Amino acid sequence: MHADLGGAVVLGTWPAWGYQIQIKGGLHIQDWQTKNLNDSAATSYVLDGTIGFGFISSGISYSLRIAAVTTSDGDFDSRASAWVTVSCTPTGPPHKVLGLTVTAGDAKLDLSWTAPVGTVTGYEVQHKLSSAMDWPSDDTDVTGTTHELTNLMGGSGYDVRVRAVNSFGAGAWSDEQSGTPTTPLPVPTNVTLTPIAYNGAPALLFAEKSPNAAKYAVRPQIKLKTTAAWPARSDSGNFRPAPWGIT
Repeated sequence: MHADLGGAVVLGTWPAWGYQIQIKGGLHIQDWQTKNLNDSAATSYVLDGTIGFGFISSGISYSLRIAAVTTSDGDFDSRASAWVTVSCTPTGPPHKVLGLTVTAGDAKLDLSWTAPVGTVTGYEVQHKLSSAMDWPSDDTDVTGTTHELTNLMGGSGYDVRVRAVNSFGAGAWSDEQSGTPTTPLPVPTNVTLTPIAYNGAPALLFAEKSPNAAKYAVRPQIKLKTTAAWPARSDSGNFRPAPWGIT
């Protein structure tokens, strides 16, 4: 019996009426998992994630064992032979990335996802406008499970996908997720401050000669010219059209 195939496990060779195969390994298969093989003509078998063992992952060490069943009644639990056990570490590309989430920000999208089990050396990230048919030919290489896409067009929808890679190649692309970056508020221009008297007290008049937005939230900061540090910005204040007084 041997076990060595990219992304899966191959067992063979044996003569019998049927077989009971078991596997365990890693954090995701901690107890023996069983596959009953009712096929006396088989001389090999592929164990992968499609037969109820969960993911068989590259770079994870597994223990495998097989016992021959010599009776024809299919009673696998009363197998006649002793277990034959081997260990192996499958090779191959990573599994599909799961849990991709997209959070929108000002002209950006923040991405996060769950690392697949097994050996992963990095990730490839792709994004495109939702209105575009084709994905770009170039990928963004990422080492962790988070990434920030910047310099995007606010108000435009984007599609995003991620895949894991290792020395054996790239895994399957994640399910696509979408997000729409917000549009950053414009920066006020041509701002002037004019000393005035307001209710008998000194004040400053804030004005913008060429407003580029209908309204601003007036949350002012003010300091003496001789003071190096600005005070903490106030997050209170109402939306007011310019000009507006600061007292």
